[in-house]
Amino acid sequence: MGILSNKLEKLSKDQLVQILDNLSSQSKAFEKEIKVLLASYDPKEFYKLVSKEVTSITSNKKFYNYWECRDFANKIIKAVKKIEDFLVESEPDLAIKLAKRIIAKEERIAENIDDSSGEVGYAFENFFSMLDRAFFYAKLEPKELAQFIHSTYLESQYGYNEIILQFSKCIDDEVLIELENMLVPVCGLKANDTENYKFDYDEHFHKFIADKRKDVDAYIAIVKAKEGLDNAHYLLEIAKRLIEAFREDDAIEYLNKIAQENFYAKRDDLLIEAYLLDGNIIEVKKIYYNQIFNKLRVNTSAYLKYVKYANSSELEKVRKEIVEYINARPFAIETIETLDALGEYDLLEDSLVDFVKSGKELNLHFVTNIRKASTAIAKEKPLASVLIRRLLVNDCLDGKKSKYYDYAVSDFKKSVEFGDGVVDWRGVDDGYVFYTNTFEKHKKKYSFWDRIVDAGVKAMVEKIYL
Repeated sequence: MGILSNKLEKLSKDQLVQILDNLSSQSKAFEKEIKVLLASYDPKEFYKLVSKEVTSITSNKKFYNYWECRDFANKIIKAVKKIEDFLVESEPDLAIKLAKRIIAKEERIAENIDDSSGEVGYAFENFFSMLDRAFFYAKLEPKELAQFIHSTYLESQYGYNEIILQFSKCIDDEVLIELENMLVPVCGLKANDTENYKFDYDEHFHKFIADKRKDVDAYIAIVKAKEGLDNAHYLLEIAKRLIEAFREDDAIEYLNKIAQENFYAKRDDLLIEAYLLDGNIIEVKKIYYNQIFNKLRVNTSAYLKYVKYANSSELEKVRKEIVEYINARPFAIETIETLDALGEYDLLEDSLVDFVKSGKELNLHFVTNIRKASTAIAKEKPLASVLIRRLLVNDCLDGKKSKYYDYAVSDFKKSVEFGDGVVDWRGVDDGYVFYTNTFEKHKKKYSFWDRIVDAGVKAMVEKIYL
């Protein structure tokens, strides 16, 4: 823009007029933008122009489906940007006036869009960010602003206007005091009725105020008033805030009260944060160790985190336990993922050879990780790499997954390629035998075999194995 500005500054008034006139004549869009920019020097005139865009948003009758919803969201974003750029600081009252018209039509807007993608939700976040700044510059009386925030949230039908609680710039302690005065006192909050749950707006606003003040004890008092200190969800929320306030000992105390098993994962994540803040690595290791073994499979993610803190003897112990755990269970895709994560490539090869010799089929899912593992160990353990790729080929052909033929052809080709490095086939079929047996079993899958030939797989087999 610097170079362009320099060139424009050298032009005469008549030349600039001619350029703008030419641009405006090229399209309605150019003409509209130029009018808006010119009007920006007169806030009231600018308000009239942008008001038309706001009207097109609030009076919308067309239904925007999933694919079209971005177009509607962009209408909001463009209008908001113009208000942000040209009214918020100079004429905040006009910006607020326009914004209130959109807020009043939340229901109409929501009922005429399919916002499954969240595009309009994102546009409303921009909208309320702009409005937050407008209120900051407008300097309304704290009571008036508190009433507006309260009523806007309560009247929201579809959740868009609830974003108003993301306000930050315009909210100071005076506004919070006025908002607090509008609520039932904390001591007057009624306990939750577990059978007939009803959203408590006073509770919600009290928590909002406590968070704005960063007052964890006030937040705890609200939960206590709602008789929620035995509720796992509330305990997690309290612990989050205590950790943020560097009160890790109190956070640990609350987290250890959680007894519901379905909250253990979130509890453990927060406990780890608290223990790390406290420098208690012993407890961190205990949590990761317990996470490694669950009912269904080895948690390799927990193992890799445990590795960061464990010493050599602890690592050796847990690796042996994992191997025993795996050997006691049927071979599955998780076996490959786990042994690869552990770096137990000898055991991985042994397990693959035994499974292939058994003649059983393996139903695969989320195969990206094992495909990557096959490539990563191809030089060190070519036989294991070949057998993983063959499992992928068999899964596609046996499962009649024709839409994945291109992947299966690639896997077949890689199995042949990796097989060139195998010295000892350990009693499993070499590349040529696997090719011919697979062809005999699936020879009517013409589309697949046409692709195999086109990819040069057959020629590779013959070159390497014949």
